[in-house]
Amino acid sequence: MNESDVASLICAKLASFGAVQVGSFPIAVNVKGSDIDIICTFTNQSSFIGQLETLFAGYHGFYLNTKSIRGENCVVCRFVTESIPVEVFGQTTPIHQQYAWQHLQVEHRLLTLGGVNFRNLVMSFRDRGMKTEQAFAHALHLTGDPYEDLLAMFNEPDHSLKQMIAEI
Repeated sequence: MNESDVASLICAKLASFGAVQVGSFPIAVNVKGSDIDIICTFTNQSSFIGQLETLFAGYHGFYLNTKSIRGENCVVCRFVTESIPVEVFGQTTPIHQQYAWQHLQVEHRLLTLGGVNFRNLVMSFRDRGMKTEQAFAHALHLTGDPYEDLLAMFNEPDHSLKQMIAEI
C-alpha cells in the first residue's frame, strides 16, 4: 500500500470527523521520511480520542496526547502503518479554518503560480531537511515565523503571491 492508499483509508475511517489530508504529500513536496498528516474536527473530544484508540492503538509507535494550542484543546495521535509515519490532529475548529489546511492552500497556490523553478527551489530546501513551511519561507526569503508568515498569505490575491515569487 502506498501513502495515497494509506491516507485514503485513514480518512475513510475518520470520515465522521471530517478527516482531510494536508501536509507535504497532497502537494508533492514530500521527502523520504515525510509523514502523512490528517486533520479532523470534533465536537466531543472524548469521543474522538476513543475512536482514535479503537482504530489505531494497535499500530506501531502509537502515541496520543492532548494539548492546548492558542487556547484550544487539541488532540495529536501518531502511529506507523505500512512503514509510513502518520499524524492525526483534531480540534473543534472547522477544517477550513485550521492552520494546516490554510497552509496547504497557500503552498498549493505558490507552487501553481511559481511553476517548476519555484517547486525545485522549495524541494532543494526540503531535501536539506527543512519542514514544509520552513522550506517555503526560506524560498521566499521570509524572515519571521514560517507558520505565521504563510498564514498571513492566505487571503492575499494571486498577483501579490506572483510578485513575491518574482522577487526571489
